[in-house]
Amino acid sequence: MFELKVNSICGYTQEEIDANCKWSKKYRPVAFKSGRGICAVVGGGPSLDEHFDDLKKFPGDIYGVNGAATYLSDNGIGLRLLMCDCAQEPFKPGPLVTGALLATRVHKNQFKLFNQDDVRTWPVSFDSPGGITGGPTLITFTPLLFAKMGYREVHYFGCDGSFVKKLHAYDAEGLGNGKNLIVVRAGGRDYLTHPGHFVQCERMAQVIKAFGGFLINKSGGLLKAMLEHDNWGCVALSSDLKNLFGEHETTKYNWGES
Repeated sequence: MFELKVNSICGYTQEEIDANCKWSKKYRPVAFKSGRGICAVVGGGPSLDEHFDDLKKFPGDIYGVNGAATYLSDNGIGLRLLMCDCAQEPFKPGPLVTGALLATRVHKNQFKLFNQDDVRTWPVSFDSPGGITGGPTLITFTPLLFAKMGYREVHYFGCDGSFVKKLHAYDAEGLGNGKNLIVVRAGGRDYLTHPGHFVQCERMAQVIKAFGGFLINKSGGLLKAMLEHDNWGCVALSSDLKNLFGEHETTKYNWGES
């Protein structure tokens, strides 16, 4: 196994982000206060399919990340959309997505999907002094965001950070073009992931271990494995990533078994 250091780069220009932040000022910021109870953050990882019953009975607020929000709505679960992406293509919320918690950098097309009273905004530290700090993915911002919002527990569902036959629970089978892939070994098992999700799991495992009474993992996949096994590491990179990170002795891997 080998160690891998991944640095993330935003795919949007500063001009695009600044324009989005300026436009979103007409929306009300979320209140940072105490006493909100518990909430669930729901990603689109493969293990999500195992938790529909748990989420239908969940005794708190539910926030679905990007496409997971539509997927939950389609399966009879009411929730709010949680988004930080700057993408312009309008999101397609389901009928049970009753509101949204959007980063100020989110494109106006996403805001326009909801009544203004049903949207609250939150600042990202990259864009605003005193904003919420995090890493390369939305999930990494949620511990501080929901702590400041006053939740006493945050439960993570479907934040696997790895794939089994398909990228998300709501996708068709297939892993795209076979690029941008990492194999991580933990507890004698191999997990297929992307660089962003790899860093997400690495950071979230550290934070959940540090704040276990507040952050509660219900996800499977690589995140669960990193929480359960300290001795984990990378064993293979797809050919395009080898060009970026260089060859490693352990990257001779049978990709047909992944």
